[in-house]
Amino acid sequence: MNDEASSAAAASSSRVAFDVATDSTLRDEAPTAAQVEERRKNNRDMFNKKRVHLLDDLIYNLDLLVYAQLSAIYYMESVLEETLRNHDTLLTVHEAVRF
Repeated sequence: MNDEASSAAAASSSRVAFDVATDSTLRDEAPTAAQVEERRKNNRDMFNKKRVHLLDDLIYNLDLLVYAQLSAIYYMESVLEETLRNHDTLLTVHEAVRF
């Protein structure tokens, strides 16, 4: 029993104490119009920041995808050109693809 009490006391003493804000939004009172407006402004600013971050990430990923596709096309074209050169023949693209 004594060990359990001491471990519970040690666990409670290791917790971090937080200061409770005296803001009326944490109490049961309704927020004032100025507080509501400030909260809306903060939410709008946060939304815009996250939207810009998302769009930047999407543009980056799209650029990466286009680069990868162009690299694959370039590789396929060079392999096709090398294949045509090795066979010493002039084939049309349709014939080369069938080949």
